[in-house]
Amino acid sequence: MKWYYIAPLFVVAATSLVGFALQTRRSTYLEYKIDHLESKVNSMEKIIEELEVMKENRNLEKVSEETANPFTKDADGWWVADPAMFRFPAGIVIGERHPYCQYGDAVLSVNFPWVFDDDYDDYHFLNCPSGDGSVTFGARNVASGKFSSALGGEGNTASGIYSSVSGGAANTSSGWHSSVSGGRENTSSKYYSSVSGGKENTSSGYYSSVSGGINNIASGDHSSVSAGLKNTASGQSSSVSGGSDNFANVYWASISGGKGGKASGRYASITGGTFNTATGFASSISGGHKNRATANALRSSILGGRFAATSKSYQIA
Repeated sequence: MKWYYIAPLFVVAATSLVGFALQTRRSTYLEYKIDHLESKVNSMEKIIEELEVMKENRNLEKVSEETANPFTKDADGWWVADPAMFRFPAGIVIGERHPYCQYGDAVLSVNFPWVFDDDYDDYHFLNCPSGDGSVTFGARNVASGKFSSALGGEGNTASGIYSSVSGGAANTSSGWHSSVSGGRENTSSKYYSSVSGGKENTSSGYYSSVSGGINNIASGDHSSVSAGLKNTASGQSSSVSGGSDNFANVYWASISGGKGGKASGRYASITGGTFNTATGFASSISGGHKNRATANALRSSILGGRFAATSKSYQIA
């Protein structure tokens, strides 16, 4: 065969070989790129997995902090709280729970752990803070008014909003902002009224007060009874300081002491004595027995004696 017949065959073969070589080289390069990309993908997947683990660990740490026990038992077996603020939205009851109490929100109560006897109902010894924001200590105390408190004693009731009973027994504070500090069977029933102590005293006027004694009543607004027995201040801003069975029943009347005195004139005053009556405007009786400064005797005064009377203004007897 002549060479000019064979030459084209060589050219074709050479071209094929070159093409094959180029194709092989390109395929090798593509395989390299694919392997490189797969390596990067694997690296990214590994990083993502590590990030997920870190996130999960952080969540676990957060949950652990939120649910960790805030108490630690010391060497003496006491549980000691962590040095942190604690918040109790519903309330705290220390000791026994009163089974019949409708506990208010955000309350605090301490109950002595009485031993219940099937033959005797001891539940009535427990305290009941039924008012929202109320506090009860002592025994058998009830704080039913919002933000009220019964802080001691036994059988006391604070039913007015912001009312308080500090101690004593069978006391009742039912007026808004009213208070009973102690004593027994005392009642404070009007706005800002107060009873400090004594027995069976009543403060029923706005801003009225009874400081002590027995069976005293301050029923006039801004009135006061300081002490004594069965005294009554029923006039506005009237006062009885002591003695027994005295009555100051009009505006700004006052009785300092004695027995059975009656100040029924405005600004009238009785300092002492027994069964004296001052009915005149700004009249006064200093003492004695059954003396009378009559209604017609304005600004009159009786210094003492028995059965004395004034009938004219500015008269002195």
